[in-house]
Amino acid sequence: MKTKYIDIIMYLVISLIGVLTIQQVQVLPEATAPDVGPAYLPVALAIFMIALSVVGLIQTVIRSNSNVMSFPGLFKIIVTIISLVVFLFVWETFGYFYFLSTILLAGLLIFYNNDGVLTRKIVMYCILGSVVTNILLYLFFTYVLYTKF
Repeated sequence: MKTKYIDIIMYLVISLIGVLTIQQVQVLPEATAPDVGPAYLPVALAIFMIALSVVGLIQTVIRSNSNVMSFPGLFKIIVTIISLVVFLFVWETFGYFYFLSTILLAGLLIFYNNDGVLTRKIVMYCILGSVVTNILLYLFFTYVLYTKF
C-alpha cells in the first residue's frame, strides 16, 4: 500500500478520535465563571489534534509520494491481534485473568522466538518469564493498587 494512502487514513482516524473525544466530554459538568471546567483540556487537546491532522492531511494530499510501505512482520502482527482478541473474549467469558495472561504471554514469547531453533531451554525460559511477570503483576495490582481481577 502506498504511504500516501496510509497517511490519509491515519489522519482521518486521528480526526475521528478528536471528534469522538469532544462528543464524550459534553456530558461533563459545566464550569463556574472563574474556572475552566473538567472538559476544557480534553476539548482543547482534541481541537489541537484535529487541527494538526487537517494540516497533515493537506500536506499529504499536496505532496506526491509514490513510496510503497511493506510490513515484513505482518504475520506476527496479525497473530498478536488475533491472540489478544481471543484472550479478551476468554477472559470476559471465564475470568481467570492471571492464568490466561500467563498462557498468552508464554505463547507469544515462544511464537516470537521461533526465528531460530526452538529448544526446550528456550521454551522453559519463555514460560518462566511469563510466570514471573504475572506474579509481579499480581503482587503489584493486589498490594499496591488494591485491585482484584
